[in-house]
Amino acid sequence: MSALPVSRTPDSDAEHQWMHAADSGDVVTLQMLLADNPNLLNAQLHHQTFKRCTALHVAVWKGHSAVVQFLIDHGADIELQDQTGMTALQIDVMRTCLQKMRPTMLLRSRCIDVQSPVAMAISKRRQVRDRSTDRDIDTSVLDMLLTHNACVDQPDECGDTALLNAVEYGLTKHVEKLLAHGADANALDTNGRSAMDIAGEHGFVDIINALAENSPGLVKSVGDKTLVMAVRHEYAEILEPLYDQVHNRMSKADGQELGGRLLNIATEYNAPSCALFLLERGIPMDWTNAKGENAVQVACARGRPEILEMLLQQNNTDENNHDDISKASSGAAVLNHPLIKMDVLQNCDNSFSFLRDDNNTFPLFVAVKMPANLEIMEVLIRHRAKFDFPTRHSRDTIIPLLASWLMRVTSADVSKLLVDLATSDAIRHKQLRHVILALTCQEYTYEVLLFTLTILFTPQAVDVEQALAVFKPWMQRCQVNVVTEKLVTDALNL
Repeated sequence: MSALPVSRTPDSDAEHQWMHAADSGDVVTLQMLLADNPNLLNAQLHHQTFKRCTALHVAVWKGHSAVVQFLIDHGADIELQDQTGMTALQIDVMRTCLQKMRPTMLLRSRCIDVQSPVAMAISKRRQVRDRSTDRDIDTSVLDMLLTHNACVDQPDECGDTALLNAVEYGLTKHVEKLLAHGADANALDTNGRSAMDIAGEHGFVDIINALAENSPGLVKSVGDKTLVMAVRHEYAEILEPLYDQVHNRMSKADGQELGGRLLNIATEYNAPSCALFLLERGIPMDWTNAKGENAVQVACARGRPEILEMLLQQNNTDENNHDDISKASSGAAVLNHPLIKMDVLQNCDNSFSFLRDDNNTFPLFVAVKMPANLEIMEVLIRHRAKFDFPTRHSRDTIIPLLASWLMRVTSADVSKLLVDLATSDAIRHKQLRHVILALTCQEYTYEVLLFTLTILFTPQAVDVEQALAVFKPWMQRCQVNVVTEKLVTDALNL
């Protein structure tokens, strides 16, 4: 690399005219000025865009191919760096990145936990990157620089090479040309990402194919990491050409470990298309992450109902099912599935918020985590899960939760249920039925519901068959969700 001349502000009319001509693409003026002062060729001067640059830097930045050709033909040093350490080659790649390939945000922004890798990865999927004109990009300046043996691996002050920048922005033609001129496909950026990793993160299948064809060793050395990037950002189209190539180069044990790890990551990062791809490959679900969680546990804990459905469907043919007590506490009411047990109160957040509906005189009890966990529980129930109550006390603990779920229908519907229960033979004690009717008429709906459920959960005071005969048609008519219906049925049948 040539020694860097001292940078200075143009202090003569000739220097000002020289930089202006490079900026405007005026070859004739450049010829005249250079003939009078050859030192202008590699002079590094301040410019409105660059604080230390040559005319070649400016011409490349503006895309003036005729000026670039003129300067190179007259011996311009193509390896000189501007104030950020960028050579003419890097400036050309960056110019194209900024002008042609800048991501366009088309969706409304939202609050994102920037400290969460999962949230950030999912957010990036909303970024739209237009690559439709990639093949139409003019690469004449790039071709000139490469023809004159510009250094393709010179890093800028951020540590990025021209190849890494081209891959970051999906410039397929640039990547192919840089590779053809010997660019190092194994170079890493400051975050430790290779060019293939970056392509996997952005879903650039064509660039991954170009890298793999040019440097087959990349598949073995960084292919597994590229697959992780693709799964985190949900690019199943990356898995299709790359997964088998990486897997077939591994031992059986390493291949199983990779598949299990990717499935766990797909669940964590909510990438259902990637999870489906892996499950269709027969990937087992028993691999556990650093927290000791397998894919089913991750799906339940993170609220991934779509992926949980896939996992349980895959498990239907597995005869080696086993109980997983998860984090269910001893003696707690649980939703029990052959693969996992969920503590009902723990997973539905028993710290209820008290909200008041101005249209009703009773408080509404709303579980903060209820919607997401209802979906998870519904999936588990469709796959043979049932509510278990180790003790009668554990059943009593779910009364406030069950009441809050039943109160999601209208107050009139709940009042009708209470009247039907009180006028049936479900409750054996006549005095208790009279109390329920009296309080219901006074519109103490929520309080009466709590009282009624407490009675129904008292074996000597209830006829279970009669109670279910009242509950079932009411729940169907009011379209009560599957989880609430199952909880009522299993609790009464204890």
